[in-house]
Amino acid sequence: METAEQLKKKIASAEDLRDLVRTMKLLAVTNIRRFQEAVEALADYYHSIEMGLQIALRREATSGAIDLSRWQELDQSRGDLGLVVLGTDQGLCGRYNEVVVDYSREVIEQEFGGERPRRILCVGLRPALQLEQLWHAVEVTFPVPGFPTGVTRVVQEIVFQIEKWQSLDNITRVVVIHNELVRGVYYQPGMYKLLPLDKEWFSRYANEPWPNPRVIPTFTMDPAPLLASLVRQYLFFSVYRSQVEALASENAARFLSMQTAEKNIEDRLEELHMTANQQRQNSITEELLDIVAGYEALGGSKMATV
Repeated sequence: METAEQLKKKIASAEDLRDLVRTMKLLAVTNIRRFQEAVEALADYYHSIEMGLQIALRREATSGAIDLSRWQELDQSRGDLGLVVLGTDQGLCGRYNEVVVDYSREVIEQEFGGERPRRILCVGLRPALQLEQLWHAVEVTFPVPGFPTGVTRVVQEIVFQIEKWQSLDNITRVVVIHNELVRGVYYQPGMYKLLPLDKEWFSRYANEPWPNPRVIPTFTMDPAPLLASLVRQYLFFSVYRSQVEALASENAARFLSMQTAEKNIEDRLEELHMTANQQRQNSITEELLDIVAGYEALGGSKMATV
């Protein structure tokens, strides 16, 4: 049986650990809100891209001067598949990586008939190792970026790799898979097809009416490089938003893990306090019994003397 001093040390250690877990929960919630605000701040940036696409594609719709085949997959049987998976190398996130890797396998099987991705890019070494067990070696792996400057750098590298896939590897289809928040601190895996940009995507911007039809902006530069730059910005925006959402869901996973840990610590503290109280009660009972026994012994000796 543990001594009272040993129990006291265990209780103090558990309380310190509980305080640490609560601090980590608070940091996770703070980070989640910060990432959500970053996603909301992207709205103005995306609106600027949309307006630029409207102007460039309006010109293309009337002149046909821009070749859209670079981004459109005109024949579904042509071109290979590229996969981008956003995971984490951080700990205390539960099954965060397992969820996104399992979902990647489901997407490939259900959406692409089990087609083997020709190229795989992954953020995070841990999920990359898990992906290699499913298919083949991950060609490009990036460390989990810090926010905000690290995200910009990694996203730029991802977009650069995707453009290399297009030009050198005949990859016309690119899928991005990552975890995302769905409600509060709960998350689930999600997927979207980054490329190709279908005809409806281009037509929507080409036919979108300008807010002020009396003042329609124009441009004098070559429309092809302008559209290429705008599409590149669109790809950057899409991947950036996905990476920020992945970071938010990572913190949500950490919050849920810490919440479970806090409950386990509270349960353990309750057990320790009950044990300590029981020991204290037993000690008091023993002392009372000793007093009673001594009193009875003293009373018995007096009676014998009389």
